[in-house]
Amino acid sequence: MKQVIYKNLVLLKGSKALELWENWQNAKANRNAEQAKLDQHIKDVESTTFDLLVHNPIKKEEVAFREPQEILDEMKALDE
Repeated sequence: MKQVIYKNLVLLKGSKALELWENWQNAKANRNAEQAKLDQHIKDVESTTFDLLVHNPIKKEEVAFREPQEILDEMKALDE
């Protein structure tokens, strides 16, 4: 079987999503209901997955601001 891509997602062989996709494709009646089942399954799976990237998308970036006098002192030291 060729690779199935649905809404920019690859449906893996043996997965529930592929099974629902096949049911939707083979449905004679109630095709919209079958598609809705597939869409709901994908939505449920996406909401339970986690971002495995190195960054934490929830944590706000902390910026350490220096005092103006500290910056001026450094500038003066560099000029000498």
